[in-house]
Amino acid sequence: MEPIEIKDAVAVMEGEVSGRLSGVIYGVSIDSRSISPGEAFFAVKGRRTDGQRFSQDAEYKGAALLVLHDKPEYSATVPYIVVKDTVLALGELASSYRRRFDLPVVGVTGSVGKTTARRMIASSLGKNMLVVESIKNYNNLLGVPLSVFQIERMHDVAVFEAGISAPGEMERLARIILPDVVAFTNIAPVHLEGLGSLENVAREKFALVKYFNPGSYVIINADDPLLVRFNPVPASHTVTYGINSSADYRADDIALDAEGKASFRVDGQRISLGIPGRFNVYNALCAYAVARLFRVPCEKVVQAIEGVEPLPGRMRLLTIGEIMVLDDAYNANPLSVREALETLASMETKGRRIAVIGDMLETGENEASYHEKIADYSCAVGIDFLATVGERTRKTYEKASSIGIPCVHFETKKELAIFLKKFVMPQDIVLIKGSRAMRMEKIVEGLVELWQR
Repeated sequence: MEPIEIKDAVAVMEGEVSGRLSGVIYGVSIDSRSISPGEAFFAVKGRRTDGQRFSQDAEYKGAALLVLHDKPEYSATVPYIVVKDTVLALGELASSYRRRFDLPVVGVTGSVGKTTARRMIASSLGKNMLVVESIKNYNNLLGVPLSVFQIERMHDVAVFEAGISAPGEMERLARIILPDVVAFTNIAPVHLEGLGSLENVAREKFALVKYFNPGSYVIINADDPLLVRFNPVPASHTVTYGINSSADYRADDIALDAEGKASFRVDGQRISLGIPGRFNVYNALCAYAVARLFRVPCEKVVQAIEGVEPLPGRMRLLTIGEIMVLDDAYNANPLSVREALETLASMETKGRRIAVIGDMLETGENEASYHEKIADYSCAVGIDFLATVGERTRKTYEKASSIGIPCVHFETKKELAIFLKKFVMPQDIVLIKGSRAMRMEKIVEGLVELWQR
């Protein structure tokens, strides 16, 4: 982050200011445990704790400015501002900071695949330009501002992902990012408790284009009917990609290897992915389309996309002793679970294909139906055994039992772990997947620890 004078920082945040406004801030933090001297500390009130409790700790560690939602209960020795909403204030400061820089920004959004697509896009653009991208998978009202503060004068282009769970959030992110290009992955049943319907999901996603200038572009998946239907951008500024539909960049000659990794041909180029899953062809096509829009040479784009490897919890294939674990534990929704099951079924093994599935959250009023369909998908692709855990996946288990899939259900991960310890055999492939709150990575860790021994 480039320095911001404190007086300029508080000027863009509405609130009551106290203290001398001399000096500058050299960074922004929402965590007093990792704050560095000279940074501004934003006291965010979360579900579990209130950052205001740690404002004095942040001051002791060298915070140059405190952004609080209430007056401090001690005599602060650094300037502070009391605002109604510290998250909103963080966004206001990030929006002001973004406007300092005249560089193209790519926004990446969609229901599934945002992080993978963003990483592929950043890697591809990085072959020709100096790129700044989202920190980890920071894509919400806290994460996007923190990522934006990473921009500096030396950067040529920025790539930020944007995710939402409620109406109005995407427009706030759009004001912060001010994207020149927006790449869409797909629309799926995600965050329906907050957004209500797939149509509403699509409408909210397209709010990211609200502050487009006349020269801006969207990149959309032509195989996704809701993206095509709700796209407000003229065809002259829309670039399409797909597999089944006519598109500007269309993949053909798709093949899967023994590990479920896809290779395909597009624009005369052959691309072999390092991440399992046929669905990742879409993420690669999205990245290819963005990179070509920025005139990155084809051969460099291919090299970049092929070099992207899976992150923990995101289609990472682990060979542990005599078994394989397909670690897709980071999150889950109806579309990503179906894709993960298809990937598991495509992988070659002399053992069993075992799917271990935890609850999917925020699927709205059709929650039971979405969980039952997991059993249908498992049957359709030929999964050998299905293990479920959690309150919601009991519906999955009941449906699986009724259609004859070998299966078992547990209420807790501890019970599940004890079962898998005895059940998994050499040559088996085990898929682990569930919503973030289920913390299914604990199951992955348990299998790794057991089979490494």
